[in-house]
Amino acid sequence: MNCTKQCNDGCLLDTCNQTDGSCAQCKVGRWGSTCEHPCISNCTVCNSNDTCITCMDGYWGDTCIPCDNNCAEVCDQVTGYCKCTNGYYNVNKNESECTSCYEKCLNQACDPESGVCHQGCVDGYWGDYCNQTCSISCNSTCAQDTGYCKECVNKSMYGLLCDQRCSSSCSMHECEQISGKYIFSTSILICV
Repeated sequence: MNCTKQCNDGCLLDTCNQTDGSCAQCKVGRWGSTCEHPCISNCTVCNSNDTCITCMDGYWGDTCIPCDNNCAEVCDQVTGYCKCTNGYYNVNKNESECTSCYEKCLNQACDPESGVCHQGCVDGYWGDYCNQTCSISCNSTCAQDTGYCKECVNKSMYGLLCDQRCSSSCSMHECEQISGKYIFSTSILICV
């Protein structure tokens, strides 16, 4: 057989069938019987113009969608899932999107998998995601896990949420925050 035609330049190792010019294998980024078609952008191995088998690093899916900008490392080529950078987390564990940590997380720090604020909350907020507001009776801060006041704004109030009034029989109506018992000074009994 006389070889008068060259293989298409998309054929790997410039090797093709002598009869019809079909390639045994295509070069990276090409497809078709003679490897005449380029794959979609950011695709290294494809089997048609719109279906990618292997994307370049930083892309995923059968159409090579860019990984989220907030991925700490290359995303999974099939699902797009990645571990997010500091300040971001995956809302749904197997999805490709990194979402900002809740704005009330201290230092915008949260667990990259769950979004739980692991350094605590800014003053005035509590809960795993720092999305609960402390009672207005709290003196600006409350326990992150329970929302209980660390200190009452008004010394005449007591209770875990500073929502109960001290007894009126106490001088200045002040009492101990947790129990509501009267406050004693070192030498003078304040309550009457």
